[in-house]
Amino acid sequence: MKKRKKRRFPLVPLAMLALLAVLFVIVYPRMAARSQYPVRYEAEIRKAAEVYSLDPALLAAVARIESSYRADARSYVGALGLMQIMPDTGAWLAGKFGEEYADGCLYDPETSIRYGCWYLGYLTRRFGGDLTLATAAYHSGQGTVDKWLANPLYSANGVKLDVIPGPEA
Repeated sequence: MKKRKKRRFPLVPLAMLALLAVLFVIVYPRMAARSQYPVRYEAEIRKAAEVYSLDPALLAAVARIESSYRADARSYVGALGLMQIMPDTGAWLAGKFGEEYADGCLYDPETSIRYGCWYLGYLTRRFGGDLTLATAAYHSGQGTVDKWLANPLYSANGVKLDVIPGPEA
């Protein structure tokens, strides 16, 4: 009786196929996320994040949510620029930097990112590292968050928000 030769898949093509599958699972989601949520002003965001010890992803998220990365954005309440800073807050921030506040400076992406990053860091420290409170205060105002914390409808303990109220609050 003649012995039959076993057919084997060559290992190299099989290993390459496995490698491609792994790369697809690991790399594709990142590539897809980057194309769906591109980060603009990445160098400026990374620089400010490093200077003020904040996560660059947090800054990018704030810029994306606040202005959709539009340096010329103006909200219905009057917040300006990429990081959507109110002019009064911008004047206060300029003073913190020893700068003269000028109309239109908040439309400059580098200034907006620098001011917004410093302010977000300030709010993070003010609210004890709680990013929920800090970002709520960035968007709605720190006085507003203080009122929410004092209201038992929104905070059971005055330290954390149980509910972030809508615009009617």
